[in-house]
Amino acid sequence: MVEWEWFRVNINYYIITILLLIVIISQLIVNINKYKKMALTDATTGLLNKYALIKFMRNKSKDTYVMYYIDLDEFKNINDQYGHDCGDYVLKQVADRLSLITNQGEQIYRIGGDEFIYPAKSHTKKIQETMSFAILDSIKQPIDFEGEHIEVSATIGISESLQLKETLIKEADQALLLAKRYRKGSFMHY
Repeated sequence: MVEWEWFRVNINYYIITILLLIVIISQLIVNINKYKKMALTDATTGLLNKYALIKFMRNKSKDTYVMYYIDLDEFKNINDQYGHDCGDYVLKQVADRLSLITNQGEQIYRIGGDEFIYPAKSHTKKIQETMSFAILDSIKQPIDFEGEHIEVSATIGISESLQLKETLIKEADQALLLAKRYRKGSFMHY
């Protein structure tokens, strides 16, 4: 009889130990997935971040892509005049507006500060222009923050390639810089 009691105590101990290990491992898996998502998401806007963009760019897609490099004009002035809470609010509003414009299955990425990237599957120059005007118009709508009407504008650089590659972003950035130099609030193709 003593042997059976010892056996029952040990079995209960092992069952409890196994159940605890299952719970701990399950929680670790949930946390790992949560941290992976946090690592790829911008905390201010909820958009995917530059690390997610890098991951996306490694995709070996056979599609031709258009890269829209979007930069808010004079954003520093918003932070300076209204404070960083307002600046964060403006970024979130812009992110929400940009997300409404994207095509199904496509994403907007916030790559830092007041810069956003929209890699879209390629379309005609006319559609690129229409998309650019839609982006600029959506950003241009005033943003209300604590009784203030915040005016925001953006400039866009556009590049296109048969492959997803880092030079696509650099080319869009160069087009953006030229557009900013000659006419803020507009867009320019590489």
